[in-house]
Amino acid sequence: MNSQNSQIQPQARYILPSFIEHSSFGVKESNPYNKLFEERIIFLGVQ
Repeated sequence: MNSQNSQIQPQARYILPSFIEHSSFGVKESNPYNKLFEERIIFLGVQ
């Protein structure tokens, strides 16, 4: 066993949902964070 195999590889821990919006301007794929940013609902901080 070499040292590269013994190290733990990073994994994606979160699944980010995406959705498609249809409007008169066209189709847009987005995610919840983009939507909150567009609506200017932003929280920057640590709890």
